[in-house]
Amino acid sequence: MFFENRQDAGRKLAERIKQAGIWLDGFSVIGIARGGVIVGQGVSQTFSLPLHSFSTDDCSVDGKTIFISPFGTATIWDGKRKGMFGRQFVSELTEELSKHEEVVACKSRVSAQHLLYGGINQTEIPESVIICDDGLVSGRSMISVMDTLRHAGAKNILLAVPVIPAWFPDEIEGSKVLMYRRSRSSNFATGIFYFNFDDTPDQDVIEAVGALTV
Repeated sequence: MFFENRQDAGRKLAERIKQAGIWLDGFSVIGIARGGVIVGQGVSQTFSLPLHSFSTDDCSVDGKTIFISPFGTATIWDGKRKGMFGRQFVSELTEELSKHEEVVACKSRVSAQHLLYGGINQTEIPESVIICDDGLVSGRSMISVMDTLRHAGAKNILLAVPVIPAWFPDEIEGSKVLMYRRSRSSNFATGIFYFNFDDTPDQDVIEAVGALTV
């Protein structure tokens, strides 16, 4: 167990990034709601960077996992292996998919959460962003968010997460992966690294972003 809670994980991750001499001037922090926003808060505070929330969720259609963004786009995963394998890059939802019951419900959840948290607007995506999450198991959600933000205009993207699996690469398509620690195991539940891994309350996300967004 490495972290007391997500706040502790964010601070430790930020300190490790600082120790590595990573240059973050001009970057904005984008935390994947909900827990990623709290981890991102530590990075934001340490480097005095703006913090934004980004919501995503996934659903299953015809054996494929579809990660929905609040921008009306999606990344589809149709492979059986972990990580990058079997991924289709972010694209606009087809008319057929956009009407699917599971997709409609997922879009509704994502849109409502993104609105509640004052999530970043598609037209406001900075050129340089560091995406934070509180854990990474398959990596699909973080990679899907990376694709979405790049599609929306981000050019320099870093990925930051407290702990990553043994198999996860140090870099994905030009985006460096920053971490506090790499697990020795390839399979684990993120919560085992936290003393407190309770669900993040909505109010915590709202306050974190409201206090630091510029």
